[in-house]
Amino acid sequence: NREENLRLSITTFELFKYLATELMKKEISFILESNFREHELRYLEVITKEYNYQAISFVFHGEIPILHQRFMARIASATRNKVHQAVDLSDLAAFTNLITTSREVNYFGNIYQVDATNFNFAYNDIIKFINSLDNN
Repeated sequence: NREENLRLSITTFELFKYLATELMKKEISFILESNFREHELRYLEVITKEYNYQAISFVFHGEIPILHQRFMARIASATRNKVHQAVDLSDLAAFTNLITTSREVNYFGNIYQVDATNFNFAYNDIIKFINSLDNN
C-alpha cells in the first residue's frame, strides 16, 4: 500500500543520511542511488560542503514513452516487490507527470547527464569524466 511505500522511502533516506555522514567523516568513497527528492538533495549538498566532500551526480534520463514501457515491464515482473506497486503509473500521462516533476530537482556537484533511453550511453565517456575530476 501507499503508506508502506512512504515509510520505506523515509526509512531508506534516513539510512542514506547516516551512511553518507559516517563515510564522509572517514573520507571513504561511496555511491548513493535513488530518485532523490529536492529536500534530500539539499541535505546531501549541505553535508558534502560540511565535510568538504566531492560529489558527482549522474543524472539518467530518457524518452518518457520508452521509460514507461520499461517501467511497466519491471512492475509486471514476479520478482518485483509489492511496495513498488503501491502507485498505479500504468497511465502514460500520470507517469509523464511524475517524470517531468522529478526532472525539476536541482542536482549538485559535478553533474553528468546520461541519456539512458536505449542504454546506448558510452561507459568509456563516463569513465573519462570521472577520471578528469581527479585532475581538478
